[in-house]
Parts: sequence; structure tokens; C-alpha cells
Amino acid sequence: MVKLAGVEVVATDVDGTLTISRSNYRIDVEALNAIQLLEDHGIKVILVSGNALPVVRGLARYLGATGPVVAENGCIIGYRNEVIKVCRRSTREVLEEILRVFGEVLEESWQNPYREYDYALRLKENNTPEQQRKIVEVIQEYILSKGYTWVKVVPSGFAIHIKPVESDKGKGLIKALELINVDPSRVVGIGDGINDLELLEATGISATVSNADKPLMDKVDIVLPKPSGKGFAELVKLILKAKKLI
Repeated sequence: MVKLAGVEVVATDVDGTLTISRSNYRIDVEALNAIQLLEDHGIKVILVSGNALPVVRGLARYLGATGPVVAENGCIIGYRNEVIKVCRRSTREVLEEILRVFGEVLEESWQNPYREYDYALRLKENNTPEQQRKIVEVIQEYILSKGYTWVKVVPSGFAIHIKPVESDKGKGLIKALELINVDPSRVVGIGDGINDLELLEATGISATVSNADKPLMDKVDIVLPKPSGKGFAELVKLILKAKKLI
């Protein structure tokens, strides 16, 4: 825990990590207060999310997170008046093919008009993580048969993402850190899903919440005893204690 004293940035996933649970979009009040505590003590917060850039930027403003934001699972970064595009190829044509074949059971996310590279789908019925995983296997096999080898299909628990293989939350975070001149070793990363592993591998210290995917728990430095947003708030307390700020 000594390393926590040198932390300058906290990079966090949003859905399932700042929310009250992994099946709810409401931001946990304790997580909100924790973000503002970090920022008040000069520790920047970077939101790293699969959501569209306008959604993540708006959320960051109202949460008080002043770091760059990483959207579309690492494909786009927003900071101040800049928009930096990390990915090179949109998956829009693949999305349309998937909807043509699987449209009876899948629907587009309302965020898709605001996306450029990584598109999201939901199951029309029973949109659970388990059901998402089942249909993802079928979709991935189908698009590979069509020659879309540059596309991967990933379930997040909230949505099914159709994204380029170059999409990487970790690479997006590294680019964001360059914008504020912070070394990754000075960063704590926190997430709840196995899709956050790339993000956590890019940081000096990795953490997850008590209700995270089990494979993720086995790979991080810190597993918090509380779930989702309350787990995030616990991590912030550990950081501030290590810095002797509380």
C-alpha cells in the first residue's frame, strides 16, 4: 500500500464501478463524493468507458472529474477542446450486417448516432450478462465467416459492443496520460469487468470491486471488500490515507 502515496491519477471504468450496482445506471452517491474528494486534493480522475464521447464528457463535467475522458473502449479521447481519435476504422458496416441477420433479437443502443468506431447493441428481451455471452459467441463466429477479422464482439453486461480489434482501454488511457504528462506508474486503475483488464494492466496499481468478474479479481493488486460505487469510495479512502490527507 506504500505505492498509493505516490498516486497522481485515478482511472476508472464507469458502468458497474461508479454505479450503485452492475445492473443499474445510477451513480452511487459515495462514489460521487469520493471523486470530488480526489479532485479537491489535486488527484485527477479519468473516466474510461465504453460509452459514447458526449456521454462520458458530460458525465465527467457534472461529477467534477477534470482529467481527459476515454470513450468507446479506448477509441476516442476528449480533453479540453480536443478530440483525439485513437482507432482508425469504424465498425458501422459490420453493425448493419449484424442487425440484418440478428435484428429480431437485437436492437441498437440510443448512443449509436453519437459513436464513430465502437457500436453497442442490446438484447430486446432478457438482456442479462449470461444471455449476452451466449449470443456473442454466435455473432463472432458469423462475422468471422464473413471476413470481418478486424472486428471483435464483446459483452459488457450492459451492452454488446461491436468494435475494432485495435480498440483497447489501456492504449486509450496511455494516450490520455500523455496529454497531462503523468507516468502510468503514478496511476491507480479500477474496473469491474474482464473487459477492463487492458485498462488495469496499463496502470501502476490495479483494483477491482467485490462484485467484479472473478477472473479479474485474480489479476489485480487490490480487491475492495465492497461492491461497485461503494468499493470505488473505499479505494479513494485508501489513497487519501496513504497520502496522509485523512
